[in-house]
Formats: sequence, structure tokens, C-alpha cells
Amino acid sequence: MIFPDSSRPFIKSIFDSSLVLLLLMVVRTHVRADLLPDILRGDITVELELVASGLGGSVNGVTQSMPTDLVPFPDGSGRLAIATLGGLVRVLDGQGALVASPFLNSTNPKTYTQPTFGMTGFAFHPDYALTGSLGFGKFYTLSTESPGSAPATFSDTVTTGSGLHDAVITEWTDASVVDNVFSGSQRELMRIAEPDGSHNLNDLTFDTAGLLYIPLGDGGFRVDVPTQQSVIFGDNAPDLTKVFGKILRIDPLEPAPGDPQASANGAYRIPAGQALPGALPEIYSYGHRNPYRLNFDRQTGDLYVGEVGQFQIEEVNQVFQGANYGWPAKEGTFLFDRTDGNGVQPDIDVNDNGIGDVAEMNGFIEPVFEYDHTEGVSVTGGFVYRGSAIPQLQGKYIFGDLVASHGIWYGDLTTGLIQKLKFAPGSGGLNQLISIGEDQDGELYAIGRSGGDGQVLRISPAPAPEPSQPKFIQAHPFAAPADGNVYLYIDDLGGAQDSTYVAINTGITITNGNEYEIVAAVGYANGEVLANQSIQAWGTPDGTLGSREFIGQTFSTATSWIDPLEGEWTNNRVSFTADSGQSGEELIILITNYSGDPPGTIGTAYWDNFRVFEEGSLVFQDGFEIGLSPGQEAEVTDAGWDLGNSSLANSGLAAPLLVPGDFNADGIVDGADFLAWQRGQSSSPLSETDLITWQAFFGTPANPIHSAQSKVPEPSAAIVSLLGIAILGLFRKARA
Repeated sequence: MIFPDSSRPFIKSIFDSSLVLLLLMVVRTHVRADLLPDILRGDITVELELVASGLGGSVNGVTQSMPTDLVPFPDGSGRLAIATLGGLVRVLDGQGALVASPFLNSTNPKTYTQPTFGMTGFAFHPDYALTGSLGFGKFYTLSTESPGSAPATFSDTVTTGSGLHDAVITEWTDASVVDNVFSGSQRELMRIAEPDGSHNLNDLTFDTAGLLYIPLGDGGFRVDVPTQQSVIFGDNAPDLTKVFGKILRIDPLEPAPGDPQASANGAYRIPAGQALPGALPEIYSYGHRNPYRLNFDRQTGDLYVGEVGQFQIEEVNQVFQGANYGWPAKEGTFLFDRTDGNGVQPDIDVNDNGIGDVAEMNGFIEPVFEYDHTEGVSVTGGFVYRGSAIPQLQGKYIFGDLVASHGIWYGDLTTGLIQKLKFAPGSGGLNQLISIGEDQDGELYAIGRSGGDGQVLRISPAPAPEPSQPKFIQAHPFAAPADGNVYLYIDDLGGAQDSTYVAINTGITITNGNEYEIVAAVGYANGEVLANQSIQAWGTPDGTLGSREFIGQTFSTATSWIDPLEGEWTNNRVSFTADSGQSGEELIILITNYSGDPPGTIGTAYWDNFRVFEEGSLVFQDGFEIGLSPGQEAEVTDAGWDLGNSSLANSGLAAPLLVPGDFNADGIVDGADFLAWQRGQSSSPLSETDLITWQAFFGTPANPIHSAQSKVPEPSAAIVSLLGIAILGLFRKARA
């Protein structure tokens, strides 16, 4: 499936073991949580330049579906091979033109191509163009066939019965390495009977010595509570008698008769000195959940892989021979909660050596990069940039997320910092980032879907910027006159409840490729409790509110916009990168407030302060007050924007203030700030002073009106506060 979805001695700590267990349990996260720092825009701008399209439709009766991999022909010609999910391999010639006839049609009567099955990997042997070598003319494909089509090299004893298929690695020998159409022979190298439709064999890559690396998922969609069968798949990852949840390494060339390094099926060789004690000899590393996109740094020879997580953490790992990456005990640097298959817990670093204690005790390798599911859903591994066209990216790891709207990122391998690339105006874009490819010069390509088309985009230097256009900037933040740009819209939701939408037409013209962030500081007033809200971004093609197109939204969470105190402020934000369809539209901000007790009423009054950032620069500020007395009947209409029986006025309020202990500056002192302290991200890293400050201000919002007001913690907040008190006592004990 293409979409991802050694013992060591116990180290004595200052924590009593039962207390450690308690602390780990109380900070369990059961829903998508903001556990890690936000991925912010960096200062490097690139252009996504379209180099190939039409990779989604049919060619010679075969539906390509989408491109899945891109690799250079290792012959200096500049040609690129593009694998497609449907089983065709296309060629971009040395001049960058897409050759009309496919290079290879790998399909056969047993080929199994469903929406997410097909050819997902392609790799040339490094000696493909070296005449007289054993690897001459050889390349390898990874594709899927119907289950049981032939005897499997490896299989599992348990299956789900859903999405069963065989993953097949095939060796092809090309009779003419200079032609753009394959002619030659093939042989099957390895066949794996996949026990489920996900977490399967995902990629192929070679090192310079001609050894083939094969990343393989744990075999099943998710690890759940122990009573469910899928827990067995997670257990595959540390089990050295199974190939699932591993990275394999083999010499794919056919062994001579009697070769002692020959594999059990006689189709390939086992590299000398590779086998771990009690392990299948093919295993190179283990403890993987779903390794997706495995590539070498061409300069250092270091190997990196994207690792698709469960519901909380995505990660990138450097791969070492014989290493254990911790799944299913760990998800990223966190401990995975197997009691519900959803949450994670911090791996506390008692001895303060930069490695979580559970990881250290068990010898787990920690990730190079990680991000949580507020930033993406499924990591797409990439490359360390070694090209010459964009010097600012030299040595940075370039990767992204399957949901391409999150952007393409560059990571600093020394600090672990992830930043977003900025895209120049006019750049192309993808809906799904399936893979990142590298050409013979080390330049990189984004590969995936754009609408219904399959495309390849080169990551190129940004062109010289055009003269900047003046932007509308409010002269006095949050103290605007009643300028008529704020509207209230009331929508009848079937009589059970009403929905009010408050809108601001910002007057900002959206530019293709630019990144926008809308930040709203929302308050509570007039004795009414805010209900479930969201902040939304819309565009209007003709400048009117009646004609509007949805762009994106962010819903409220337990720490933003629910049950604030009178006069209290909380922040929320929504961001997006504009595409060509939104370019030229005017940006509209909306917030929603749902109520309806009794039906037909709104019964809420609130204040809103807005800021809009374009490419990191503040370009719009405004604030206003909507007032509607509790229980007052509202005029319900589906026809358009209407004030109904509400009152509307611009306000002159100050921006929210930061609170001591708010280490991640999100407007409230909560459990996320404790995690920031634990990671050394407070003003005085890991200091007792900062921990005392956090505990004293826990539950306090950014609040310019009632800054001295305290708040009774909700149960979850009280638990995290208890955790802080316990750790503070242990911290003092450790220092004593």
C-alpha cells in the first residue's frame, strides 16, 4: 500500500517506579494533541516548477493513476525514470521532455491495482550502465499482485482478510541501456504475502556498493487494545523472526550454485556479517511501524527514512545496522499507549542526558525529526539536499507530509528544527505529496497529485521578486472605526440550532503561492458561555460576501475558545498556502458560534480581535464586538448577510498579553508548556524557577482585563497540575 498511513541494564533513577507509572499515565493524550513546536516558515523561498504532467491518465490502455517514485538513470544522460502506481514507468529525457511511449509496462494478469496498490518503488542497480559488470542493465520494481499468485518468500500466520495482496520485487535486465523503451528479461526476487492492506512494503533504494534496502511496515493498520487482532501486527516490529516492521538489506544479484551467502529461496545473497542473533538474516534494522521513503545522503552515505506514526507523531529516523526504533513501545520520542491505541506519554529524561529514560534503557534510537498531527497526518520522507541550485538548502533534509497543503519542509540535522519552505508567486502545487525524488545533480523534485492529475514539480531557485504592492495595514491595532467591513450572518440549521457567522472582508487580494495565517483572540462577555467555534478562511471571487469559496478552518479545542472566564482572551489560528484557484480573490475571515437553547436563539455576545499575516508580515488588524442579549430571538435567514436583531460595533481593545509560564506562547499556561519546559524550551531551560512559575500560573490565560484572576482547573488540567507538583518535588529531591 502506498499511503501510510538488545537488552540493556536497568538504570536506577530518583523516581520510585510506581510514581513513574502514575506520572506517565496522567499525561496520556487521547486525541490529536499539540505536543511539539509548530513548524514555522523559514526564510528560504523556492519555486515549484512543473516539469511533467499527465501522469494520472491512461497510456496504451493502462491507467497510470499517479506517479510514485522518481530516480535518475545512472548513466550521465540526465534522464529520469518515473514510476506510476498503475505499473507503467515513464521517462523524462535529458532535455526534460516526457517520452510518449512508456519505458516499462510491468503489469501482468496477476497484477493487483486498487486505489492504493500498485507499483510503489523503482531502483536502478548502481552498475546499470557499467558494461561487463554483474549489475549491467539491471533495475528493480516493487509492485503488487493478487494474494496467493505464487509461493511467498515471507508471510504471516495471522491476516485480517482485508486488502490481502502479494508485494513482489522483480529484477529486470535491460538489453539496451541507452534506449527509452525496455527490452529484455525479468525474474522474481522476493514475494511477501501481506497480511493486511496497509503498512506494507513501500520503497526500494541502493547504496553505492550495490546492496538493496527494503523498508517494510509492521503489516497492519494500527495497534489497538490487546483484545483486538491488530495488536499482533504491532508486535511484528520487534520480532526478529518476522520481516514485518523491518528494513531489510540484500545483495539482489543472483547467487552462484553453492554460494554460502545465498538466501533461502536462492534468488539473492545475504551480505556478510549482517545477521543479528536469532534473526532472519535479511534484517538490517527493526522496531519500525511504517517506514515510508528511504534515501541515502549522497555526500555522507547516511541513510534516512520517514516513519509514519499512529494518531499523534510523525518522525524521520537515521537508519543504523542492527538498531531498534522502538515501535510499538514508542511513537517518536513519546511512549505509545497500548491500552487504547491512541495516546502517547512523554518519555521523561530523569538523568537529563537528552534521551528519554525508556528509550535509553531499551536502546531505542530516537528520531532526527518529529512533528505532531496538528501539522500533518503522514510523513513523506525525502533527501538531504546536495544540489547546487539552492545553496541555502545545502545539507538540509527536505521532506513533507502526504497532505501537501502543509507545505514542503527543510530540517536542520544538527538541531532538529523543521521549517517550511516559502513558495514564490506562480509556483505549482500538489494536493498529495507522494514522494520526493533526486536527479543525477542532486536537485530535488516533488511528486504527487494535483487535482486528478499526476505531476512532477522541480524544487527550483525562486525567481527575482517583483516590486512589492502596497498592503492595507490598519493604523491603530484593534481600534478601527466602524468601516462597514464586519457582518453577521444567521443560518437556520434545520430548526434544532442556529449558527451565526461573523465575517470580515479584509480587502486583501490573495496571491498564488503565498502563505497566510489568521490569528484570532476571542473573548467572552455578557454572562454567556461560548460554544463550539471555528475560525475560517474564505475567498470571494467578485469582492462580495454573497459569492464566497471555502479555503480552510480550525475548530476549537479544550484550550481555545471553550468556557473562558468573563473578559478572558484565548487565541486560535488558521493558515493556508494559496493555490492558483484562490489567486485574485479577496480574503474573508469568518468565525462560527453554535447555540440554540431554545431553538431559534443565539444568546451569545463576544469580542474578536483579528490579525492576518502574509508571508510572515502583518498585513491586517481589526477588532469588533457583537452583542445579542441572552435568550433574545434572532431573525433567521438563509438568504444572505443580515444583522437580524443583533448589535454590531467596532471596538478599541488591546492585544492579548503574555502570561508567565506560557513557554510556547499560545495564550494559555497548560500541559503543553510543561512539555516545553521538559524539552528545555523555557526562558531558563530546565530550571526550577521556570517550573515553579509554570505551576503557579497553570490554567491562566492571556488576559488584559482580568490578569490577576485565577481559574479552577478542569479535571484534565488538575491532573497535569498534579504532575507538575509531583515533578517539582522530585526535581528538588534530585538537586538535594
